[in-house]
Amino acid sequence: MVKMEIGEVLQYYRKKAKMTQAEMASICGLSKNYISAVERGVNKVNSSSLLIMMKTLDIPLESFF
Repeated sequence: MVKMEIGEVLQYYRKKAKMTQAEMASICGLSKNYISAVERGVNKVNSSSLLIMMKTLDIPLESFF
């Protein structure tokens, strides 16, 4: 089993949804730069932003455990 970082999981589901970082940022009320930094592992994501992104991308909680 390959372990993915949170940013990699978010990026995987965003691309699966055929959504750009800009589209996701707009829907989530976050900046594109923040989404990019989280996906690259530059920034850590806080719990409230993570929940918003998970709901937007319909990510099951099990994907992070």
